[in-house]
Amino acid sequence: MTTPEMIEKARAFLATQGNSTPRDILTYLRDTAWDLLGAPPVNNVAIGENNLTTAQLLDYANKWLDGAGELSLVEFLTQIRDTCNQMVLQLPRWKCSMFFKGVDGKPDSTLNFANIDGSESDGHRRYGCEAIVRNGGDTLLFIAEKLLNNTTLWAEVDNALLYGVNIGLKHAIFDLKNDNNNIPWNSAVELARQIKVRYPWANSDQIAFMTCLETNEITSADNTVLVVNELKKIAPMWRVIVGAGSSDLLKNIGGKCKAELWLEIHTSPFNLSQADADKYITNLRALLPYGPVWAGEFWDGSSELSKYISRRALEIGCAGVGSNVG
Repeated sequence: MTTPEMIEKARAFLATQGNSTPRDILTYLRDTAWDLLGAPPVNNVAIGENNLTTAQLLDYANKWLDGAGELSLVEFLTQIRDTCNQMVLQLPRWKCSMFFKGVDGKPDSTLNFANIDGSESDGHRRYGCEAIVRNGGDTLLFIAEKLLNNTTLWAEVDNALLYGVNIGLKHAIFDLKNDNNNIPWNSAVELARQIKVRYPWANSDQIAFMTCLETNEITSADNTVLVVNELKKIAPMWRVIVGAGSSDLLKNIGGKCKAELWLEIHTSPFNLSQADADKYITNLRALLPYGPVWAGEFWDGSSELSKYISRRALEIGCAGVGSNVG
């Protein structure tokens, strides 16, 4: 295929995207060019913020295509891949506040939102949504594995999700598997299919999949790549996040699949010092060459050090924050 032929295909695609979100459009263009080139983007540092509307993005893209006819096909695809990757990374960052101060003053979490330990209540789900907003977050994360084939529980979760949306939440991350072997990976993938069927209207700015918060504890890098690829078949535009306490696993999958890399801090639960925080930022920075990076699980939902990590993660170019405290 020639560059002019590819330009016409790109224009035809853009002409159908008037009702799509910027993230959907940019993700499709980036991933299509990535697949055609057979190589991932080269820069995953998210600096600055892109607030283009869909109409503005389409106008910008068509004007760029006007001047792209002299590029070789490889140059054309490379510029699309890398420019769209930068632009999608610069979209407003999702801020998940998975930890927050509980009613008793101790650290609390939304991880039990889908009743993983059998004790969740509607009141606590609502409290969790409110706490995320109080912490300056806009994203709900919870372990979803018990939703598999469970319509009663799903109705309860949907009611709480609606409440969260009404008070300011914008995004939800469905963590498909707990850090154990209660369900096999094929069941986790089936759960992803059920999520996509339940929310067929959801775009890439509303729902994301997560493999597991600690994927390295329950599977290999090779199997993680296979799982991510299956999830991208189910929802090609949705973000797929791989959580891990191991930088090595995240580096091993980086560029081999279209995953975002969520790093858990390496400290005992809820113990955090300035040295720990600075080392964590260093570890996040070291992951940036391998893919979009999330400052993931870093305690404790209310401390000044949590605020420090939340701020520094965005300053170094992370694509999202998992334990945000604003």
